[in-house]
Amino acid sequence: TDMLAERLRSLVAAGAVEQRSLRHPVPAKVYALTERGQELARIAGELAGWGMSLLPPAPADGDHTNPRWALQAMARTYAGGLADGEYRWTIDEHELTVVVAGGARRPSARLVYGPGADSAPVLDVRCDERAFFRAARRGGAGAGLHVASGDTSVVAAF
Repeated sequence: TDMLAERLRSLVAAGAVEQRSLRHPVPAKVYALTERGQELARIAGELAGWGMSLLPPAPADGDHTNPRWALQAMARTYAGGLADGEYRWTIDEHELTVVVAGGARRPSARLVYGPGADSAPVLDVRCDERAFFRAARRGGAGAGLHVASGDTSVVAAF
């Protein structure tokens, strides 16, 4: 709609988002947060963290789940223990990358939509949504995960 297009233009003008190109599953132009926009993501993450205590322990029948939301929550609660670098997840048609930084002293993780910038990620996992959630509930174990590159034990750290 015109309102959404105008809102997007204002976010670009404010330096909060920028246009990026994706190659999978089909070439597409998407918008991603800039460094300035990441500041907004941090604030939104804090708000989401506050609200997480209000959620039930497991989704009820009929609740909508999304692996992007789950990876965002995992990145937000990351407390360290992984090597710095990119952890790429291709879940169904969605390319998502968790960027881990800060080492042991200041561990941080953030979710990036798309393949990330590193051509050699620490971990590259491909799966469907059901396999992702099955592995998430079982601490990384589960059928249906295809680790294209990296150490499979790292999956459990998420």
